[in-house]
Amino acid sequence: MENMTNHSNSSQDIRDGIDLLSIFGKEKLEQIQKLISDVTGIAFVAIDYKGEPLTKMTNFTKHCASIRKNPICKRICELSDASGAIRAAVTKKTSIYLCPFDMLEVAIPIIIDDTYLGALVGGQIDCPNPPDDILKIEEKWILGNEKIEDLESKKDLSSGKVLKYQDFVNSVKLVEFIITEIISKEIQIRNMEKSYKNNISILEKDISLLEKSNKNFEERLQVLGNNINKNVINDLLEILSNLSILADKNLMNFYIDNLVFFAINFVNKAILPIDEISDLVKSYLEIKKIQYSDRFTYNISVDQSISNFLISYRPIIIYTVLMANISLKYLDDPYHMDLNISSKENEIIIKISDNGIGLGEKSMGILKKTYMTEYESIEISSYLAYIKHTIEDSKDKELRIIKENNKNQVLIKYEIGD
Repeated sequence: MENMTNHSNSSQDIRDGIDLLSIFGKEKLEQIQKLISDVTGIAFVAIDYKGEPLTKMTNFTKHCASIRKNPICKRICELSDASGAIRAAVTKKTSIYLCPFDMLEVAIPIIIDDTYLGALVGGQIDCPNPPDDILKIEEKWILGNEKIEDLESKKDLSSGKVLKYQDFVNSVKLVEFIITEIISKEIQIRNMEKSYKNNISILEKDISLLEKSNKNFEERLQVLGNNINKNVINDLLEILSNLSILADKNLMNFYIDNLVFFAINFVNKAILPIDEISDLVKSYLEIKKIQYSDRFTYNISVDQSISNFLISYRPIIIYTVLMANISLKYLDDPYHMDLNISSKENEIIIKISDNGIGLGEKSMGILKKTYMTEYESIEISSYLAYIKHTIEDSKDKELRIIKENNKNQVLIKYEIGD
């Protein structure tokens, strides 16, 4: 019981200093919510830990808007949302359930430092195949003896958005991935800011001692008028203050923008124009650039005459991700990657090259023997098999993995369609 009390007090102290709006800002929170809602087609709203809405509902369906015109139904919907959020808060896990009007709903908790700060609540999905064991928020919990079937608002309503259950679950997993990454980076920011503040506090104490020392020194050596230390200290404090306020937040916003762009576009379509593929690769490589700083450099060049051609982009992305991750993870040397997309006659030619480990059979053998666990080796082999299968089933004319003069190259050729 004592540990639970301490944890509760600690959580309350954390919550007193943190809320979703102070962490993300309303504009950023609504931007993230809109991106997620537009991509998944699921209506969403962000709520705080008390269940109060923080943002406007995005993609509210006509079906649910019609239901909520009835005051009793509106109250049912509000209590249903609150019930889902409470369940997510108590379990600290995503909760998928059916509302009293048989719409598929989800509550995704937002947790920082083991403290529940709120949730992303949404759904309004007409699901034709919900599992038998799914949680159903019954109307009798809310209305007592009155039945939903007796309410006029239950009748003659057009259907809302329709999704199969597994499609809904897949969309929820994407949302969880984006939220988890954003929260993870936010925690890093907070820890770094805390470290900065601690360092500044220590420095201020040192400054105080130094100023006292300077005062005594000036009293003894007044003729010298020694104010140099004071000026240097003031400049140093100003620089440290600016770093703690600006540097990491700006960098992290840039990181989050690239992460959201990459995650959303990677799962959204099967083919993309070449210029959008270039942007997608760039967003990923910028994330690695933030992570590895000067150790990692890259260059992307695209023949603008083919920038609007639509091609399958997943092989390009997966090879880029694997080549970069393997070399940056297992090597300590400076790493450089080039992506070149050009055309020749009736072919589009993609060259992905680097100075890292490579993905050929010999390179994979060395990796498996020297660096990787059995699980990692199987996972990467599965990725490579997936790419091979994708290319064999497409119009791609050629795929080659080359290693010459300590330089690796993946060469993919696409036939330009009629």
